[in-house]
Amino acid sequence: MRIGGRVWTTLLVGVVSTGVGIGGPPEETRAILKISRLAVSKTGESRYDDYGYLARDYQRSIGIGIEVRGVGKPGPGRVEWFFLARETQSDVVWCYDQGAEDVWLDPAKPVSFQKTSRELKATTSHRWGSVREAGHRPEGYVVRVIAGGQTVALVASSRNLETLARDPKRWSAVLAAGEAFQKPGRESGEQPGGPGRSELPPREDTKPATNRPPPIAPQS
Repeated sequence: MRIGGRVWTTLLVGVVSTGVGIGGPPEETRAILKISRLAVSKTGESRYDDYGYLARDYQRSIGIGIEVRGVGKPGPGRVEWFFLARETQSDVVWCYDQGAEDVWLDPAKPVSFQKTSRELKATTSHRWGSVREAGHRPEGYVVRVIAGGQTVALVASSRNLETLARDPKRWSAVLAAGEAFQKPGRESGEQPGGPGRSELPPREDTKPATNRPPPIAPQS
């Protein structure tokens, strides 16, 4: 691989889907929700930093397929999706992209569509025998169906995120953190603070470097 200005794109296709059905009286509008993780796109560029060490800039996004089918009495519903991020140097999680779509929940007519998150940026650097990452990375997603003023189905990309989404207080903190992060004037690498913070179990993001390239000798 040629270093310096080299750009590449990786597309990892997922085949795992998750389905959740919520029970209830037959006269109520309910839903079965299935989510397929379609792809994780990662675009990057290799370069040498000002000290002659290897650095890589990444942009990551997540794509998902959503399928919802009504159960019981047909009626109106609303599908909401949330893409969550983690700051690479902390355990703070926040919502960096979200949306919603009104649907008709009918057992005979499932609704399907796809959504892709916006890109998040991160940089890895190889220095002093270690690999360090700064910036943000996608943590996962949460999708839920609202009908009759309540959540009738919910799917998350991990058990931790599902637990987070089902806790009203912690989930409000995640959304508040996202609003704080996206305020005008905030630097892209600055993590949100204040009351809008929610944390997942810590994850190790620093690992020993195996093939750190030697510094580039200055040209005379």
